[in-house]
Amino acid sequence: MTFFLSEALRTTPSALRTFESGSEIKSRIKDSKKYSADGTEPAAASSLLIFATQNQQTWLVCTPKRLYCILDDVRKNASKVQWSEDIGELIAPDGRILIDITERNKNARTGLVDIGDEHHDWLFSRKLFELISITESISKLLKTSVK
Repeated sequence: MTFFLSEALRTTPSALRTFESGSEIKSRIKDSKKYSADGTEPAAASSLLIFATQNQQTWLVCTPKRLYCILDDVRKNASKVQWSEDIGELIAPDGRILIDITERNKNARTGLVDIGDEHHDWLFSRKLFELISITESISKLLKTSVK
């Protein structure tokens, strides 16, 4: 009798959950301690996937009042807000970015991004930013908060 691993994977329930959808990630902003000061309907938020591996995804979610960083790890029960920042600290009403957004090399597939003075060494996947840089993508995301 031949036993194939693919058969075992089909018949054995996986211990890992699937990644949350974009709308589920946006809904996680309600879990933030600072959400009460925001009050934005999650569906109206803008989001940017910055890191993706087999087990983890990192998202930035932007509302007119806050920027949230959400980590989705399939080995955990659910995604979690890692931090959030008042949008007024990040971008001026006229659209000028008030913080430094810098990227550095880590390896061929992964880089590190710093967002302002508080949020350093966040991993990003280079393959997600082949056309537009991570720094430009985050700047564009922040500008969605200025109407």
